[in-house]
This record gives sequence, C-alpha cells and structure tokens, in this order.
Amino acid sequence: LGTSALTFVTVLKDYLTVSVNETAKTDIELSVFPNPSNSVINFNTASTEVAQVIVYDLQGKVVTTESFENGNIKLDVSHFTNAVYVYTVIGKNNQLLKSGRFTVAK
Repeated sequence: LGTSALTFVTVLKDYLTVSVNETAKTDIELSVFPNPSNSVINFNTASTEVAQVIVYDLQGKVVTTESFENGNIKLDVSHFTNAVYVYTVIGKNNQLLKSGRFTVAK
C-alpha cells in the first residue's frame, strides 16, 4: 500500500500571497468490476475505512453517491448513458481514499 499527495495552489487576484495546500491521499485495495458494464458495477474492498463512493460524469456533475455496506457496493448503472464515469472513494473521516474510472457500454 502506498500514499500519494494532491497539491492545490491558490492564487488570489490583487494579493501578494500565494498558498499551497497539500492533502494526503491514502491508497486502499479496491476491486471495481465488471468494467465495462451495462447493468451493474461492483465495488469491493477489505478496508474498514471506506464510507461512500461518489460517481461523476466527465463534465464533473455528481451522478450518484452510494454508501458502502461491509466493504461492498452494487451500483446499478442500467439507467446510465454510455460513457466513461469517474469515481472517488471517501473514507469515514471524509478523506479521499481512492479514485478511478469505469465505462458504461450497452
């Protein structure tokens, strides 16, 4: 298991200060399958830190938010349009644990 960090840089107009905010990302083992799918996407992990998964379309709009139950989510994508979707797994302390993408193809 590894860790990585996201770096956010904020530049404010008419200010002389530039700030950098680093947010640590804890990596977890996560299975997302089948990919691509036309009906269901499964999210499985042994991590006890997971709380929810947030799914976005490629324009950044939240498509759905689902909660993990015993490390599992069975996400019904049968009503999703054919596209690539981005997901983020959020932990119990509201931290980013994992991100990735899946494809819906009918």
